[in-house]
Amino acid sequence: MKKYLLTFITLLFIWLSNTAAQEEKDVWFYGESVSLGVFRQYSDFRNAAFNNEKYIGYYLKINYPIMLHSKPVLGNFKFAIDAGIMADYGRLKEEKVEKDANGNFWSDIFDDDDDDDDDDDDKEYKVRLALAHMGLRIGPSLVYKLPKAENAYINLYAHFIPSLSVLKYRSNFSFSYASYMGAGVRGIYNDIGIGIEYLQGREKHRNFKPEILSDMYEYIPVLNRGSKYDIITKSIRVYLLYML
Repeated sequence: MKKYLLTFITLLFIWLSNTAAQEEKDVWFYGESVSLGVFRQYSDFRNAAFNNEKYIGYYLKINYPIMLHSKPVLGNFKFAIDAGIMADYGRLKEEKVEKDANGNFWSDIFDDDDDDDDDDDDKEYKVRLALAHMGLRIGPSLVYKLPKAENAYINLYAHFIPSLSVLKYRSNFSFSYASYMGAGVRGIYNDIGIGIEYLQGREKHRNFKPEILSDMYEYIPVLNRGSKYDIITKSIRVYLLYML
């Protein structure tokens, strides 16, 4: 009797040990994250005097995945809904603008370094615009846990990003709604990771007519060609992330 009891206790101990090991293996250390990154962006100002502006910017995003199920599918996959926030800022390249055939500038800002130049004919003007966004991110996400690496994940996602867009020209601001879509992939090991994503969206700024007094003592519009700016933006972004 004691022999059977000892055998039963041994088998029970082995079964409990295997169960605990399996449960520990199924634990996913995957959750909230904060990301800092840079982007290369292309903004097409459809009805302004310039287009296809290329510039570099910076951005921050915080992501919180909501897992749709507790047990992995096919052993290594989990589906989630991502929810988060994002903020970015990019300053458009300062582009020199010369006088046209009529001796006028379509931009009214002259180079500050040339302020002391008395020759107005040689003076060049520059565009100094900044574009920023603050918005939400929400969308489906697929997480794959590498089977032979502890706490290593690959994440594919697609996000809808409704945002507040801010177009800035010196002390003049224009606010608008912007709708973006983004998709990306990121790799995570323990608490750190790296990712890359593509964003594309559109926004319209209305009644944006900042004006200053030019050196000719005349008020002229900064961007010319109307007060409504239809902007289509495409962006490639690379970022580092930290799991919270």
